[in-house]
Amino acid sequence: MSCLTLANSHSGWTKKRGSGPIQDPQPLVRFERPHPNALWQMDFKEDVSFPFGKAHLLVAVDDASRYCVGGRWIADKREPTVLGALASMLEQAGLPEAILTDRDTLFFGPATRRTGLTTYQLGMEALGVKTIFAKAYAPRTKGKIEEFIGFAERDFIWELKDSVHSLAELQARWQQWCQWYNQRRPHASLGDLPPAHRYRTSRTPAPRELRVLLRVETSRLVRRDATISLRGQRFAVPPSSWASTSGWACSAIPSPSSMPARPSLYTPDELFNFGVTALFTLEG
Repeated sequence: MSCLTLANSHSGWTKKRGSGPIQDPQPLVRFERPHPNALWQMDFKEDVSFPFGKAHLLVAVDDASRYCVGGRWIADKREPTVLGALASMLEQAGLPEAILTDRDTLFFGPATRRTGLTTYQLGMEALGVKTIFAKAYAPRTKGKIEEFIGFAERDFIWELKDSVHSLAELQARWQQWCQWYNQRRPHASLGDLPPAHRYRTSRTPAPRELRVLLRVETSRLVRRDATISLRGQRFAVPPSSWASTSGWACSAIPSPSSMPARPSLYTPDELFNFGVTALFTLEG
């Protein structure tokens, strides 16, 4: 029987096919921040099917304690939805010193980008939170969050994926499970103690203007019938939000997924509460 010999003169390892696992030429380098909230690791679990449809999980764990600092199930991965979920997590847990993510377009921007920052990066910079991005094709950099998501998939998702019938119910069940995970589940790397034994609440609460800093901006042309198109839907723009002198208007237009059905025009204050800002130009 033939065998394949691999050799590396720099690292000094040699393995034959069939003689055991091949040693990685780049050994795993483990790291751990010295105190809670020095670093969060954040990622998605996408496209999970439930009886009510698909949902995505945005979740973060504290690097030092493995504590799940936040998790939100969302119906889509649009930028306003994801940043709204992140805002809820920061409002609940406070601010970390840094957040580690992969190079998802929403966080890092498109691969072809040369300049400019994403809304996520701008918001975190304004909050004083450092953004760190894992190298492409290097999932081990986010080993703790990857391990957590894998465990959550086995212990939570597969246990109830056929028995929850709404996003609200899913979120409530998730919060119960996270409380068990944080407060009671022993963790080998923590000396078989639960994450809550090491975790400490952030000393930096989220500021009041948090959601303003994470607000998504876009531009739409106002039609002659005083409407705009956003995500394939038509919305009426309150005339009070137009700037007749400069030709520009700044108003908040609701996210279609959260906008209640109401035929009348919305006031600027009502629209602002939905969290999606739009900049408009008047049609000449």
